[in-house]
Amino acid sequence: MNYSEMPAGRKMDAAVAEKVMEREICDKWITGPGLHAVWVPVSYTKRCDHDNCVPQQHVPQFSTDVSAAFQVVEQMWKKGYWLELKSPFFEGESWWAGFTPRSCSGWNGEPDHNMPGEGAAVAICRSALSAMAELEA
Repeated sequence: MNYSEMPAGRKMDAAVAEKVMEREICDKWITGPGLHAVWVPVSYTKRCDHDNCVPQQHVPQFSTDVSAAFQVVEQMWKKGYWLELKSPFFEGESWWAGFTPRSCSGWNGEPDHNMPGEGAAVAICRSALSAMAELEA
């Protein structure tokens, strides 16, 4: 998939949750005042049968909230990637984020998975999704 054009929003947030953060919204959740979907590790949801779910974490807005996007940066660091983030120099330019494996033996001046974004958060998410897609290929 070409993540360079994927728009920021809940669809991107869900993709980041699954592919980068290794989380998945559990389909066994209860509703009520103030309750949200429960998050559990992907490997556990394959056989999810809990009988009194209590929400543990609301789905972060990774693609629009820069503080949530830095949770993605921390997760990518744990996966062995470093980030280069560039802010726009002139009005109307894009932010750029690129994740490169730390095990990379050479540097050509550009990070791998370099992706543009209207803001830092969406650029980080696009780059992280691109890096994870390469691992899946």
